[in-house]
Amino acid sequence: MSNKYVGFRSVMLGCDPEFFFAKNNEICGSEKILPKNGLSSGSYGKVIIDGVQAELNPAPNPCREVLASNIKRCFQNVNENLKGSKVVFDEVVKVSKEEMNSLSKESKTFGCAPSLNLYAGEKSKIKVNPEIYKYRSAGGHIHLGFFSGVIYGGERFEYYYFSKFVRLNNKTLKGISIHDLNDFDKIKNDLNKFYYERHKKSVQGGLKPTVNSEIQVFQEYEKLIYLLDIIVGNTSVLLDRNPLSTERRKVYGRAGEFRLTNYGVEYRVLSNFWLKSYTIFSLVFALARFSVCLLIQDKINGDDAFYDSIIKAVNPDLIEKAINENDFDLAMKNYLKIEKLVCKMVDLNDYCFPINNRYTNCFLQLVEKGIPHYFKKDILTHWIYLNEGEENRRMGWESFAEKLFLGQIK
Repeated sequence: MSNKYVGFRSVMLGCDPEFFFAKNNEICGSEKILPKNGLSSGSYGKVIIDGVQAELNPAPNPCREVLASNIKRCFQNVNENLKGSKVVFDEVVKVSKEEMNSLSKESKTFGCAPSLNLYAGEKSKIKVNPEIYKYRSAGGHIHLGFFSGVIYGGERFEYYYFSKFVRLNNKTLKGISIHDLNDFDKIKNDLNKFYYERHKKSVQGGLKPTVNSEIQVFQEYEKLIYLLDIIVGNTSVLLDRNPLSTERRKVYGRAGEFRLTNYGVEYRVLSNFWLKSYTIFSLVFALARFSVCLLIQDKINGDDAFYDSIIKAVNPDLIEKAINENDFDLAMKNYLKIEKLVCKMVDLNDYCFPINNRYTNCFLQLVEKGIPHYFKKDILTHWIYLNEGEENRRMGWESFAEKLFLGQIK
């Protein structure tokens, strides 16, 4: 019998939020502040140059608190290496002609690889000349991947085997993409190398890898990206009220924008607005995780009931329009069409998911008053001192919503 409710599942969470540096109140290229190879924070992650912007690459984790701690460590490293500059978290900035002319060609370009777009059915096309276009925007991309492993030869291969490179027994081996698992011949040699390095023996017999429902969800990535647009992208329009968001989407971050990764997908629609507070970060990543959990539950149930009920409730053209034009009113209409559906799906798991019967009014209260009403602290200070002392105590979305519900926060 199919489960009537969406169950909680661990999902690997990652991100690569961007920000800017400024000197004398003027935006300057990150190449002038960061070393060429970036700043390493060891196992916690690193900070790299990404055009004019700087980009955080915190180590992924299925726990939002741990991921946030990794972001904190990276920002602490940045704070120690400012070289007289300051960090700017604006979502869109204008770079002076003089500054742009002073930067290397690499820093003038957009992105390191093209994105795919669900609606265009092709690579996203940038419609401006990056060398003369003076605006730059800061993305807040979300990385999602499977948590439990692939079974091969009776052994479980965990998520880290599905990265670009894998270090085993002092050897560096090429990683595997979960999107290649259905084409066993394409990855057979790599899987056999991994198996041999772990056990110092060859795989016996004509085995094939066994994949679970989590991995199947990421292999059917088109459904996931569309669901992320409905649940994360459209909902984020209600929180990200920056009028320059439409300017940002001239370059990237349009509805349905993503990249495929070895471990899953990178959802590239959001700006860095969720860096304004750990609470907002917690909410956004909970929404993303719920999207994956919904599809996993459908796989477990052997149908598409949850997914179909969501997509039938909204018009895809209106989801795309609300995101691309940052249309608050349209995004609210879209959101209200799925709110009760989502609450019904999570009825027995209220605290596990961000939108539920107890917290719907709390979310709408946050939307009505806006992020600046509740979160006024300097963003860099907020992150580098996160959870240090009572004043900086970390408050996830669920705890914040509970306090709103009880009237302890106004």
